[in-house]
Amino acid sequence: MATDGAYTPMQHLGITDWPTISAMTAADLHDILSRCHTWEDDADPVARALPRAKRHDDKTLAAVRI
Repeated sequence: MATDGAYTPMQHLGITDWPTISAMTAADLHDILSRCHTWEDDADPVARALPRAKRHDDKTLAAVRI
């Protein structure tokens, strides 16, 4: 599960293998969120490549294993 703040940049960056993402550790999920945040800061700080209302949106990923 991902909030829109995480999902949108993940889609833009091609991070879309949800079966693999769902099996990741908390550290792996944190790395994805960091990658998205860094991309927003460094590659698209004025939201031209990926239009958005604010520079950063909250980003949350959750994986539940049953």
